Amino acid sequence: DRAAALALAAYCVVTALLWKQFWRKSPPGEPEAGRPRELFWDFMKNLSLAGGFLLLTFGTDASGVERFVRAPLASSRPYAAPLTGAES
Repeated sequence: DRAAALALAAYCVVTALLWKQFWRKSPPGEPEAGRPRELFWDFMKNLSLAGGFLLLTFGTDASGVERFVRAPLASSRPYAAPLTGAES
């Protein structure tokens, strides 16, 4: 699931940069009222989805990057309960 989450994060960033270009002017003849604002929020939505996928990929700390590099196809087990002292 981590490799798939990384691929989806990359896809979200690429689609945000290529298709949600709120900073560009509209072509002549196309109404511009509200269009850049809509694209801005779509752009931000794509980036936030990418951030969520990166959390699934690497976790919340830097040690997740090392675990991903060591075993990129292993599961991140995002819903597993953490081990306590009595269970280990």
